[in-house]
Amino acid sequence: MTSFVRRAAIFTTTLAVVAAGGVGLAAAAQAATDPSAAATAAATATPSAAATSAATASPSASTTAAPTATASPSATSGSSSGAGGSSATAGQDPSLAVQNANGNHAMGSTIPADDSASGATSLKLHSLATVQATAQAATPSGLKGLDVSAYQPSVNWSSVAANGAKFAYIKATEGTTYTSSTFASQYNGAYAAGLSRGAYVFATPNTSTGAAQATYFVNHGGNWTNDGRTLPPLLDIEYGYNATCWGLSQAAMVAWIKDFSNTVLKLTGIRPAIYSTTDWWSQCTGNNSGFSQNPLFIAHYTTASTPGTLPASWKSWSVWQWADSGVFPGDQDVFNGTIGQLKYFALGTTASSVPVAGATASSTLAAGAKLTAGKSMTSSNGQFTLSMQSDGNLVLSGNGHVMWYSHTSGSGAYLTMQADGNLVIYSATGTALWKTSTTGTGGTMVLSSSGQLQVTTSNGQVWTSGWTGTSYISKGTNLVAGQTIHDVSGLVQGIMQSDGNFVVYINRKAKWQSGTGGNPGSRLDLQSDGNLVLYNSAGRAIWTSRSTGANPILQTQTDGNMVLTAGGKVKWYSRTSV
Repeated sequence: MTSFVRRAAIFTTTLAVVAAGGVGLAAAAQAATDPSAAATAAATATPSAAATSAATASPSASTTAAPTATASPSATSGSSSGAGGSSATAGQDPSLAVQNANGNHAMGSTIPADDSASGATSLKLHSLATVQATAQAATPSGLKGLDVSAYQPSVNWSSVAANGAKFAYIKATEGTTYTSSTFASQYNGAYAAGLSRGAYVFATPNTSTGAAQATYFVNHGGNWTNDGRTLPPLLDIEYGYNATCWGLSQAAMVAWIKDFSNTVLKLTGIRPAIYSTTDWWSQCTGNNSGFSQNPLFIAHYTTASTPGTLPASWKSWSVWQWADSGVFPGDQDVFNGTIGQLKYFALGTTASSVPVAGATASSTLAAGAKLTAGKSMTSSNGQFTLSMQSDGNLVLSGNGHVMWYSHTSGSGAYLTMQADGNLVIYSATGTALWKTSTTGTGGTMVLSSSGQLQVTTSNGQVWTSGWTGTSYISKGTNLVAGQTIHDVSGLVQGIMQSDGNFVVYINRKAKWQSGTGGNPGSRLDLQSDGNLVLYNSAGRAIWTSRSTGANPILQTQTDGNMVLTAGGKVKWYSRTSV
């Protein structure tokens, strides 16, 4: 991410807008129902380990509305251009002049050599080699990670993982004219090696609107899926290479960032953030405090154990870029949390939101425990998230949409599982806003892997949130091992198995399969172009529905059929029945 920072040994605070946001209440594809104490839970059929006993029905294009020829499944779209010009020394970025000539800038490349306003003047007196040696000898605490661009074209991801990296950010685009030719290989390579990974864009606010650059970014690699391993999209915004603050006023810069953030949220369902220095944030936004919902990726090269003073919008950081070289290619980063918190971060929750205080497990709220404002919990299979939003609404989401919510409001509201068996949302002043009206000792609330909230007391299971939204997935969603979609009865299930096979079960019997067993680590993606694609762990498509269309939905029906619709027309179905 850094070149001028590296070359001048400037260690200034930098922050990158990582898109991460709470669950919004955009309308779901199906209306959410109010929770009812009388709701009963349908038993979920347990899938067998494999579907080899069932005959394979090869996916056919002859649906009732014949789909058009599909665009080839890929992790990214759009044209690409390489690093261009002179190549960098292995693992490092070239000079700013070379990056200017290429029209391709790594994160941090425009941070000036004289950044005295950041308070880093003493650090720049060190030689680069001395500072690097000192920094590498004192790696900050947290999960190790890295960020790379086309200037690191041949990353050995297996070696990176072996050396302890748990996550990576990879450059996808710059402005609306550049797409990295190495993005797909780097993005898929990191995933195949077991890393969580995300995409970043180098912003050029003087060339086009925030909305235009956000749209280009999302369409060329910056999209997000709630698989627990795709990190929030990341905005790299820093000093302009042709004018400080890109020639924009502080008010115009704040408006540009909001435009970008709101567009990414609208297109992906997750909120972006900011990479720049504390000095840059002060100079170019007036130290604006209005971006607290966007997680912070801070850059500051220092021998201290913390990144120092943060910009006014943030009280804590999610990711810290602490050195420009080290054991990994590109920049050296750390995540502010545990491996479990990294997964929550990938699901759109800030690192500080987990673990849930008092919960016995990430998917469980035990008697006496609370879920406070801004915190979330996730089902054991990583498919569903329950968020106590800062606006006072309790929201259950998954499969790419909102599935249920409590219809409550009020800053400071919180959820608690009471010892008397009642699950209650209280306002900040102690007024009950919502409750399940359940009774019995030893109450426990569980967010199940089937997508239900379930309250169980000494009287047995007495309340559930119902099955609304569990029967379908929306565009941009994927299923990984252990994740399912099922009809309202729970008897018709589509299961992404750990062996790489996607199987339709009816009453626990396999009725259709993708025939892709033997590919552990695979995922099923419902792409925004309408194509349903199974990718193996290396990112190669091993099965596809060969369908196209806008606003696709994959749904399990009560008649036993699994159907993919797009643009209001059937594009593919499993030909299965009860």
